Amino acid sequence: CLLQELNLSDNQLLDKHMEDMASAFKLEHRKLSLQVLNLAGNQKCKPFAIATLLCSLANNTAVPINRLILNNNDMEVSKKTNSAAYLQLTKAIVALMSCSKYLTHLSLANCRIGKEVMLAVGEGLFKNTKLQSLNMRGNRVKMNGIKEFVRSCFQNNKIALRSVDFSQNQLCDQGGYLMCKGLKFLKHLESCNFRGNTLAEESGDIVSLLVKENRNLLKVNLELNLIKPQILQEIEKQCKQNKADQEKYQIVKMRRELRGLRK
Repeated sequence: CLLQELNLSDNQLLDKHMEDMASAFKLEHRKLSLQVLNLAGNQKCKPFAIATLLCSLANNTAVPINRLILNNNDMEVSKKTNSAAYLQLTKAIVALMSCSKYLTHLSLANCRIGKEVMLAVGEGLFKNTKLQSLNMRGNRVKMNGIKEFVRSCFQNNKIALRSVDFSQNQLCDQGGYLMCKGLKFLKHLESCNFRGNTLAEESGDIVSLLVKENRNLLKVNLELNLIKPQILQEIEKQCKQNKADQEKYQIVKMRRELRGLRK
């Protein structure tokens, strides 16, 4: 099959459709060409069915999906009210992020994610070396999940994340500060989005330090927070300096390569 992108977003898929797709992926022995799978906006699917699909993709070398988009789906689970769905979904996320050899972009925006699923995302990052972009926009991540995310950032020095989006997550200043302490360990990070949270002085100070220490960091979105304008200006100025330094480095590198070719 030469199909590289499959977009089934906003199609009112049911649990059965998700489970049938998972079965097809599990039974596929020939390597497919499918790289992008967009299942956003299928809110009739329950978390259990989504978990079944994720399990079919974990450690599946026949389905080389590198971009998985699950925005605007219902992934709210609770250990108290539905322990089966909670166990299935959290285990599936950990397995996908720990075992997938291809996944580089994962988008879980507006999925009603709270403590439980964020804990799984953090745990999944502990062994992850492929993921470059993580979109968690518009959820409600809690402190326990943030702590697990930070723990993985600290302990896994092979994390490849270049872009993270935690905008509109109702993060308090303490949550933003803790999150940024973890981001300090991501040496490849180029962009982070904290728009629309209630970040204030502590978060502003550590982000300012973050952009100075990580010269790869080129873009930080802190709109609609409570950070002082002076700190925001300092952060923006440093990001521009980081970008200018990178461009200068690339020019120097190209000149060296050209001189090498002439020899």
